[in-house]
Amino acid sequence: MLGINLFVAFYERSWGKALASSLLLADARHTLSDVWVTLTVLLGLAGIHYWRIPWLDQVLAVPVGLLVFWSAWEVLQENIPVLTDRAAIPPKTLRELVLSLPGILDCHDITSRGIPGRMIFIEMHMVVEPLDVESAHRLTEAVERLLQERYGPVRVTIHLEPL
Repeated sequence: MLGINLFVAFYERSWGKALASSLLLADARHTLSDVWVTLTVLLGLAGIHYWRIPWLDQVLAVPVGLLVFWSAWEVLQENIPVLTDRAAIPPKTLRELVLSLPGILDCHDITSRGIPGRMIFIEMHMVVEPLDVESAHRLTEAVERLLQERYGPVRVTIHLEPL
């Protein structure tokens, strides 16, 4: 079982990196921590049975507890921005960037979430000069291209407002 867990941990980690999957990377860390716990338990059993050290099991419980705590802390730290829906990009930064394009008069009610470099979801209201639908659509596409060039994969929802 130890060998299988070791194989699974490295397999998940390699695919997690290749796919940029925080879920696979977190599970790989969890499986690897299982490997360390198993090794520690085996060491404790050997210490009690072969070396006649009855207190070794209690001593080895401390690093096991620290390992479990550290593993949980890493998973939480990596995923808290997604779980708490924290802003991925400050609204002021997005507003300034969008207003740099001609034809856009104002941009407000901006929200963003996700992880820069992986995927960011952006919503905003955009005030444009009174244009026909086709021209307004070209403006929204220009905003989407600009945001993708700057931040990587993004999904943008724009609510257009006339002046």
